Amino acid sequence: MINFLTKISQSKSVLDATLLTPQGDLLFYRHQTKQGTIEGEKLTNWREITDNFEALEQADFYFANGHYYIQTTGIGYLIIGMTGRDKLKEIKTACQNVQGKLSSPQLCKKILLKMLVDASPPFKPEIIKALMSHMDHEVAKMIAALLWEDSIYTDKDRASLLLVTCQALGHCAFHEAIASLKNLLSKHKSQTITLSPVVTQAAELSLRQLAKAKIKGVKPQQNRPQGVQTPTPAATAPASPKKDPQKLSGHTLPKGTQIIALAQGGKKREAVVLAMQLIEHCAQKQQFDMADQYRDLLMEVDSSALMEIIQAAELLENAKKAAINEKHFITWKDLSEALATDEFISLYHAMQHKNYPNGTVIVEAGQRLSTLFFIDDGHVQLFALSSNGQVPLVRLSKGQIFGTETFFEISVWTIKAVSLGAKTSLLSHKKFHALKERHPGLSAKLRTYCTQSQTTSTLFRQTKRTRREFPRKKASGNILFTVLDKTGKERSADGKGTLLDISKGGLSFSLHASKKKSATNLFGLKIRVKFIDSAGKFISVNDGTIMAVREFNVLGKEYSIHIKCDKKINLSEIRQMSSYEVEH
Repeated sequence: MINFLTKISQSKSVLDATLLTPQGDLLFYRHQTKQGTIEGEKLTNWREITDNFEALEQADFYFANGHYYIQTTGIGYLIIGMTGRDKLKEIKTACQNVQGKLSSPQLCKKILLKMLVDASPPFKPEIIKALMSHMDHEVAKMIAALLWEDSIYTDKDRASLLLVTCQALGHCAFHEAIASLKNLLSKHKSQTITLSPVVTQAAELSLRQLAKAKIKGVKPQQNRPQGVQTPTPAATAPASPKKDPQKLSGHTLPKGTQIIALAQGGKKREAVVLAMQLIEHCAQKQQFDMADQYRDLLMEVDSSALMEIIQAAELLENAKKAAINEKHFITWKDLSEALATDEFISLYHAMQHKNYPNGTVIVEAGQRLSTLFFIDDGHVQLFALSSNGQVPLVRLSKGQIFGTETFFEISVWTIKAVSLGAKTSLLSHKKFHALKERHPGLSAKLRTYCTQSQTTSTLFRQTKRTRREFPRKKASGNILFTVLDKTGKERSADGKGTLLDISKGGLSFSLHASKKKSATNLFGLKIRVKFIDSAGKFISVNDGTIMAVREFNVLGKEYSIHIKCDKKINLSEIRQMSSYEVEH
């Protein structure tokens, strides 16, 4: 949902995107120029409007600054502000598709849980409140885990999150809620952490509520005396089938098979202790990838060992944070504030840190390299290539990022980057993909941060230079295209596209694809583009290579396909066709 709203809000015609609960509480807000804040008066106005919105599922109307569309969903009210009505039909369709998917309460719960992970701290308290109507074991575990988010006790923005979490756990009749609240108060009493009186009272009140409740689930097996086995309530639920040791994620780790054998031999406590010892050892040696794998194995062999899982997360977080150079935090202060602490730390340790001597070519134009470059120190010179050779484009300094367009989109490099003596951190797409599994909200946040910085397209516009050898002309008209095999023969039926622009050296056209993968799979392929007249006769046929595939219209699921042709295109011939319009 956050990704959906973020993409909508980035559309040129959209002013802002808002998501309110049925009670009028704010779950998401994003403006064209700012994120995370909404004027109190504006929020009050929306509450008044939605209070009178009971019988309607959707509405659109004018406001002082533009046009708004409201869609009722299973989670709450989707409100999209626009500069005009030109995109209203597409936005309506997109919002109605979302509403169709949110008809199931189970799916609403899953989306709210994902939003809880992805959202920035100011929105999490309201998401927790929204989840209270979907309370089950999964929700209880997620809410309990929030008590151990790094810096939750010192960050002012998260003070309300801690309070709401403690209050919500009082309604979570599960053992995880009791264990987490007791552990929180225990750490407060031992002065490991400092809680405000309000939070302390909320935690104590929640424990008193839970003492009267009928607790569900199986109590976690912790600190059990050696040799004493907890009886399994056979009547409550069938035992989970044992996993094949070869299919568990840690069987290739040193002592991984030993941990698995202990767990499957009825000695889970010994398996947990050994896993914790190995996690601590790897953390001390800064072998964080291996430590993460041991933590995953720990959760796999005994998911009920809640305290150990939490302790392992804290231990690793602190060790990873201590391993980061203080200068890195200073250089990337804005990025660290845009990401959650654990996301920033994981991002750092996923990167390769590399120095490029003065004069070293970091990347060549035309190269296929899906890597994001963070400049930690020094400078990098970017060059634009034209028919006159390479032209200096811009000089980047520490704290700047380049490679955004080839990292988040499918494209070859259209610029050349040369080091002027630079220390960099490199994030490969493979490492980033692994990060996204552990931190689902990271992708949207990092992309937003990068797109708010200067992109290559922005630099070209500012310098009034072009990344193409020949000037491009806006164009319109329908084209046909066919994928070619290695011998140059057509290997597919004709596809249809709409011409966007054209030059002597290439062209781009838009293509509708229901799935992004269908469009991105075209990258690098040889294709044949056919221009036809009004009678359907082929007037011009040009072969070329697809050099980039980019999102063109998110709402309409359209992508722009960029072609470099093998031979020069005869523009005058195409201009003569009545079915095409080409800018002069």
